[in-house]
Amino acid sequence: LFHSKTELQQTARFGPYQGGVQNEGFDLRNSSVVAEHRWIYGVDYRAEQTELFPIGVANARYDSEKASVKGIFVQDYYNLSPQVRLNAGARYDDYQVRDMKQQRLTADGLSPNLGLSFAMNEHFRLFAGYSSALRGRLTTNSFVLDNRSNAANLQAEQAHHRQIGAEYIAGAWHLNANLFDTLI
Repeated sequence: LFHSKTELQQTARFGPYQGGVQNEGFDLRNSSVVAEHRWIYGVDYRAEQTELFPIGVANARYDSEKASVKGIFVQDYYNLSPQVRLNAGARYDDYQVRDMKQQRLTADGLSPNLGLSFAMNEHFRLFAGYSSALRGRLTTNSFVLDNRSNAANLQAEQAHHRQIGAEYIAGAWHLNANLFDTLI
């Protein structure tokens, strides 16, 4: 469980302002081992609210945004053999935003991943993987709420990540080489 609240005051070109952000939520996860499978699964939730208002101004405009994201995920690590490990998983996220112009922005989707690891011996391992991620809109920084706006058809960010690599571990030595290809 988490809860945080931050309030800041600044003197801008139009006078003193107070802004803030409040976050609350939870991350509930568990793991289970069944035969050669190690499962990690859970749910998480985050609610966020930002606000901005001028200090000492009667009947001043108060700007705010609210957002939330709900997620559910599962990941499996499966030993195909003593040398080969397969990992596969996915998460589903649902983003909801009510921006300061009272536009309702939503995004939801599945983010899968798949990886394979091969231990050539007790010191050297090769691996490769693919993952994708969906990231929807959350709230805007409070001190730019009054001069930023969202397009009504704003879409979620999509990322696709590919990786290959090698790892060597012996005693105090740990060497790791990776090649990444990420498209956002």
